[in-house]
Formats: sequence, C-alpha cells, structure tokens
Amino acid sequence: MVDCELATSKCSYYLTAPISDEAKRKVISQIPNQVTPEVFEGSLKTRQAIAQYVDKIPLSLKASYETLLKDGSYATIEAALFHLWINFPEDRENYLNATSELIGFNDKNIRQLWLALAISTPLYELDKKEAFLNELVGYSSPKYGFEVRLTAFNYLNSLGIYNDQVLTNLVEASKHYNWQFKKFAKDMLEELSKQPDFKATILRLQNSN
Repeated sequence: MVDCELATSKCSYYLTAPISDEAKRKVISQIPNQVTPEVFEGSLKTRQAIAQYVDKIPLSLKASYETLLKDGSYATIEAALFHLWINFPEDRENYLNATSELIGFNDKNIRQLWLALAISTPLYELDKKEAFLNELVGYSSPKYGFEVRLTAFNYLNSLGIYNDQVLTNLVEASKHYNWQFKKFAKDMLEELSKQPDFKATILRLQNSN
C-alpha cells in the first residue's frame, strides 16, 4: 500500500478507484481530510471506514455523512452518530430523534451511546432525563452480560456518574468470573477510592459483600 504522506495525489485517486475494501480503508485512515461525497458511494466497508476516521466533518460532507445513520452496519451508525453530534451541535436533537429506536450489537452499543448523548444534550427530552439515566445505570447491573456492563461503566465514567447504585454494581463486578471485566472494575474502584467523596462508600459496599 502506498504511503499517502508521500503520494497524496495517488491516494486521492485510490479513494474512488476499484480497489479492495481493506486497501481503501487504509487510504481513508491516512487521508480522511481528502474524502469527498463521491467516496460515500462505495461499499458498506468503505462507509464504515469513513465513519471511523472522518471525525472532523466539513459542511461540504454533512449531507453525505448524515446518510451513514441509515446504514446496515451498527458500527457505522455508532461512529457516525457520535461524530455528527460532536460536529453539529445545532442538529443534535435531529440526530438523536433519528436513532432513538436503535439498539445495536449485543452490548447495546448504539443504545448506550444514545443514552449518554441524550443525557449530555441539555434541552433534549427534559422530562425523560431521569429515565435515560436510570436505563444507563441499569445496564451496569448483574442482570446483563459483562459486555453490556462494561460499555455502561465506560459511559457512566465518562459522564462522571457514580451514584450508590453504580458503585454497588461496580463492587459486584469486581468479583466477576471474567478476569478482564473483573480487573476493569477493580481498577476503576481503585481510581475512585482516591477521591474522599467515594472512598468511604466503596469501603462500606466492599465490606457488606
């Protein structure tokens, strides 16, 4: 594969040339700022690469990029929703409305991202904010598999949400049979324990289990 830093013009040609999906993915990863509306007419894998690597969306690509929200790939929709939400704050409500019924993979990747974004959009569905938060917190509970729970904990952590229920679920997770998930929970508890506001609560929960 050509080095796009040394041969930009050749790589620009490759963006719409009949090459393999993997080769085109590598090109897009190297020159995401060279993507044009024509590149969106490529295969599902090509569009997936655009959603992943084109994170700064110029107005000239906005309409084409918005079509990614209707793709058949959950990975594409997840990345596109996040990048559109970041790039165009004025249209956040439209993007959330367009994806409000989607769940995604087994870890509920789209739904959990949607909840995190809905909670973070100040004026969106104000009367449902508590329900959105409760749903996201609920996905961190033992009721769900560790893939769902891991995704939930990551979003709750990024949002800075550590209520008693989240901490209770995290302590339970620190005793999980899956060693990677168990380690994740232990590491997160260790970091939170460095903060006086959480240390006492975490110790209480650990001693009661």
